[in-house]
Formats: sequence, structure tokens, C-alpha cells
Amino acid sequence: MPLTFLRTWGEVCDHYNNEAEKTFAAIMTIIDEFCTTMEGNDSDASLDFSDFTKYGAVQSGCQYLVIANFGLNVVQFLPFEGTVDPQSWADFIKLTESDEFRSLFV
Repeated sequence: MPLTFLRTWGEVCDHYNNEAEKTFAAIMTIIDEFCTTMEGNDSDASLDFSDFTKYGAVQSGCQYLVIANFGLNVVQFLPFEGTVDPQSWADFIKLTESDEFRSLFV
């Protein structure tokens, strides 16, 4: 099953409500030890991963490539260095759409 890359907070919310059993990836910012948010989230809402099996250390205020499955309660945090500017974001999204990248998650 290919990995779903979510680009917006709305996509994360829809995924949680409709496709929780599917693994997803997203660039997220750590708020504290267990909670994350995304660029463009205009609310105080966050994802709470406190009950999940977690892989990878996190630091508040830093961005990570988050790979998670709500149905299995598993999350992996991979450091994503630097601020995501529009060009690097576009380049990364292009990468995630390549067959080579997707084959890593099948």
C-alpha cells in the first residue's frame, strides 16, 4: 500500500476521520513531547501522539517528517532540517510522488 503524503492540516483531519487505518506522512512541527501541528493550521488544534508507539527523538519547535498510522497507533519522527520554504516544499512533494520514493513505503 503506497504512503499517503498529506500537505495541509485539513488533509490530516480528513485522513484521521476517514482513513485512519492507512499510513500517512506529513511535515509537522513538534509543539511539545507528544503533540504536533502543521504550517497553515489556524486553530489551536494539534495531534496528540501520547498513546502511540513512538520512534525517534523529538525537540519542541522543530520540524519533522512524521510517518504515522492512526489505526495502529504508531508514529515515526524523522528530523526535517530548516524551515520549509515554498521551493523546497515543492521539491519535496515532487520527490514523494516519484515511484522510487513510494517504493520505500510499500
